[in-house]
Amino acid sequence: METPNGTCELRCHKGKIGMHATKENKEMPNQAEMFCETRQSKKGEPLDQETTNAMAQLKDLIENSSQQPDEAFQSVFGKEKPGRVQCH
Repeated sequence: METPNGTCELRCHKGKIGMHATKENKEMPNQAEMFCETRQSKKGEPLDQETTNAMAQLKDLIENSSQQPDEAFQSVFGKEKPGRVQCH
């Protein structure tokens, strides 16, 4: 959800999770960045092994290929279906 000041607020079933997602240059984060930022503990560690594997795949695809971050995200998690919000 984009707010009037241009930041992106993430919401979950418990309400706001306290993250305003914008980069220093005021761009919205891509799907891969958002996935990694929202799947970490307060200590900055991935939540579980499956998440760790997905983050490693994303990082590898982005750094070692010519894929853009959103293309890498789609390669790891599959194509989004129209009319649905995809959360992994």
